[in-house]
Amino acid sequence: AFEKYAQGKSRGEITSLIKLKPQSVRVITADESEEMVKPRKVKVGQRIRILKGEAVALDGVLLTEHADIDTSALTGESEPRVYQKGEEIPSGCINTGRVIELRVSRDHRNSSITRLLNLIEDAAANKSRPEALIRRFATWYTPLVVAGAVLLALIPLFLAGASWSDWLSRALVFLVVSCPCALVLSVPLSFFGGMGAVSKIGVMVKGTVFIENLAKLKAMAFDKTGTITKGAFTVSKVAALNGADENEVLGIAAALEKFSTHPLAKAVLDEARKRGVTVPELVNPQELTGLGLCGEIDEIKVVAGRYELALKECAEKIKRNQSFGTDIYVLKNNSLVGIIELFDEPKSGAREALTQLKELGISTCLITGDKRTAADKVAADLKISEVMAEQLPEDKLKNFEKFKRKYGLAAFVGDGINDAPVLAASDVGIAMGQFGSQAAVEA
Repeated sequence: AFEKYAQGKSRGEITSLIKLKPQSVRVITADESEEMVKPRKVKVGQRIRILKGEAVALDGVLLTEHADIDTSALTGESEPRVYQKGEEIPSGCINTGRVIELRVSRDHRNSSITRLLNLIEDAAANKSRPEALIRRFATWYTPLVVAGAVLLALIPLFLAGASWSDWLSRALVFLVVSCPCALVLSVPLSFFGGMGAVSKIGVMVKGTVFIENLAKLKAMAFDKTGTITKGAFTVSKVAALNGADENEVLGIAAALEKFSTHPLAKAVLDEARKRGVTVPELVNPQELTGLGLCGEIDEIKVVAGRYELALKECAEKIKRNQSFGTDIYVLKNNSLVGIIELFDEPKSGAREALTQLKELGISTCLITGDKRTAADKVAADLKISEVMAEQLPEDKLKNFEKFKRKYGLAAFVGDGINDAPVLAASDVGIAMGQFGSQAAVEA
C-alpha cells in the first residue's frame, strides 16, 4: 500500500505530448481557402498552413521562403532553428515566426510526434529480464495458489469422515503461507525510509527498485539544455572591432533587439541593462525573419543578426566567428563593429555533482540535440568523458542503449519531451520535475 501510494504520487498523464498533437489541421484547398481537417485524414502531398504560435501537426516540406521553428520538444535545443524553403519540418515543433505553408511529406501514423509517442511506449514496455520473469511467474502462481486453497477446502466432499472446519482452516493456512504478499512484506523497510527521506527534498520515487538500482549504478548520461545548463542564453563575450568599444556594440544591438521577441534578444537587453549601457534611439526598425534586424541610428544604418546577414550587408569580406555558442554580428554603416557571443551556461552545482560522480567511479556521458561545438564546450568545462551531439529522440534512445551495453546499469537525467523515450528505457530515469516537461517526468 505504501509503495502504491509513492508510485501514485509520482505518476501522471503525458499531457504535454497530447498538446503537441493538434486535433485539427488547416488544409489549403484547390481554391486557396482553408478547411479544418483531423490530422489522420490529411494525405501526403496536401498543403497545410500553420499560424504563429501553433504546433506543426504533420511532417512537411516548407513552401514559404523561411520559418522560425522552436524544435526544443524534439531536440532539446534552446535556440529556435531557421528552416529554409525546401527543408522538411518535423511535427511536434512550434512555429514562432510568421504564417507558413507546408506540403505534407508523411502521414499521421508516421509523423515525428507519433513516432516519439511510440518510442516512449516501447521503451517503457521493454522491461528487464528479472522483472519479466517475475511477472510471468505471478501470472501462473497466484491462480494456482487460489485453486489449491479451494481444492483443500473441498476435500470433505471426497473424503469420508473429513471435518469441514479442519479442512477450511487448512485451506486458509495454505492461502496465507503461499500468498505473494509475503514477498512484498520481505522488502526491507529501509527502502520506504529512503523514499520518505528523498520526498522531503522534493524528489519523488516511482518504486523501491529504483533506489536499489541507484546503489548499483555504473554509468550516468545527461541531457544538456535545461538539465545541466540553465536553458537560457547569457552574453559570454562582446568583441569590439574597427574602432568601436564594447558599450557601443552592445548599445546598437540592444536598440535593435528591443523590437524582437527572439530568446537571444532578451539576453542582449539584460546584458545592456546590467552594464548600464545607454541604448540609442532607433528609427525605421525592420525584422528580417530568420536573419536579424536592421534600422537607423542618427541616419546611419545599423544591423544585428546572423553571419549570413552580416556577409550580405558588410562592405568588406568577413570570416565566421568560431565560438562555442551563438553569435550576433553587429554592423554600423556597412562595417562590422562587433560580435556578441551568447552561451547557455551550466547550472550552479553541476560541476561539483559531476566531480562527485567521478569520485564514486560512475562514468558520465552527455547526450544532447544541441550542436557539436556547444556540447563539446560544456563537456570540457564539466569534465564529462563522452559526448553525443545533434541527437534526435530515436538517436538518443539508440545510443543510450549502446551506452548501457558498454557500462552496465545506467541512469539518464533529462528534462525535455525528447528525453522521455530514454528516461523510460533507462535503469534509473531522473527527470527534472520543477523545470522539465510533463512527458519527461511521467517517463
